[in-house]
Amino acid sequence: MKVLTKISVIALMLTVALSQAVVGFDIDYVGAIETDLHAPTSLSVSADRVAVLEPYSNQIKLFTPDGIISKKFNLTGDIHSLVRFSGDSYLFCNRDDNSIISIDLEEGIEAPLFDASAIIEQPIDLIYHDSHLYILDAGRLSILVYDNQLVLTDEIPLRNFDGTPMNSVTSFDRNEINGYFYLLSQLDSRVIVIDQAGAIVRNVASFGGGEGQITRGGEIAVTVEGFILVTDRYQGQIVIFDPEGQFVGNIGAESGYPLDVPTGIDVDENGLIYVSSTMNSAIKIFYVNLQANNDQAVMTAWPVSPEDGADISSDE
Repeated sequence: MKVLTKISVIALMLTVALSQAVVGFDIDYVGAIETDLHAPTSLSVSADRVAVLEPYSNQIKLFTPDGIISKKFNLTGDIHSLVRFSGDSYLFCNRDDNSIISIDLEEGIEAPLFDASAIIEQPIDLIYHDSHLYILDAGRLSILVYDNQLVLTDEIPLRNFDGTPMNSVTSFDRNEINGYFYLLSQLDSRVIVIDQAGAIVRNVASFGGGEGQITRGGEIAVTVEGFILVTDRYQGQIVIFDPEGQFVGNIGAESGYPLDVPTGIDVDENGLIYVSSTMNSAIKIFYVNLQANNDQAVMTAWPVSPEDGADISSDE
């Protein structure tokens, strides 16, 4: 845009300070997928499909976003955890031979992702973020990090404050903003937050039936804003914490939405929470108003005096 003027132009810069205070906890029950399921556990939700892992029937099933089953595949082995890798390719853990299996859900072809020389010992959970594959290895007590060429680039040790190994971690997720990992320790019912070097940042939750406590965790998920969601199978609820680890609330019987043995959990790009109930073989979908509160906005202005005929961007 050409500016032909001799007067000063005022440019404004807006700086917004964001806090992590929650301004609402409204739960909306969106619906449920209840047909063609048999004790679903792990979920991998995308914009175009919902993939469901069923260890007891040894199947992966694909549903459309509106809950219509589109495909099912029979698998072999002790299958656990599920993550979309690329396109129609998904990954899961086979605990029979401690391998990572890739399956093309269009062709139904499955094959080991790594050859026998891989250092993987006991994979129990998977994450795929930013073209990196993260494997929670209970045998090595570490998180294995592979790049997009499936080259091992890092091994993050899982150790407590006193240096002892974290023996009971069963599920994990990663915050894409700060790179922290969130580990669900099933033995002592807590969430351990570690940085990319393995140093403990904080502990979240504790064992019990009170506010912010969990009894028998299933899986963990972290939203894009950093909120922590944990399925509590024994108490039949999802326990929610803010990014700083403060208790926010529950989705369960107390909030009017009872869950039967909730296990797997995932959050889609629109913030919808999908949780698998293994007891009544259903996937229930919720929307929860988890948002940051804009505490204050600080506006700073300064004069800008362009010369005649100067170019100023449309943003300015």
